[in-house]
Amino acid sequence: MGSNAASLSLRSHRDELPALLAWVRGEVASRSLEGRQAIVLELAVEELGLNAMTHGRAGQGDGRVGVRLEPTTVEGGVRLVIEGRGPAIDP
Repeated sequence: MGSNAASLSLRSHRDELPALLAWVRGEVASRSLEGRQAIVLELAVEELGLNAMTHGRAGQGDGRVGVRLEPTTVEGGVRLVIEGRGPAIDP
């Protein structure tokens, strides 16, 4: 991870969604993201994070979900990485 990267690890449980949303809103503010970029990032984190929390237990109690924001080479850009150990799906 480069400078200005941020990460968070949460239990793989829907009850963690408020903590995830508070974290991403803090990151949006600290990175001075605005408008469409801020809205899209918050929505993506909410949707993908909730999906990972809901399905990321791999059938064995509480798992973990990792969320990371990394700077990109695009001015003010960020890359969102969400990792969990849930079962794979076949779209």
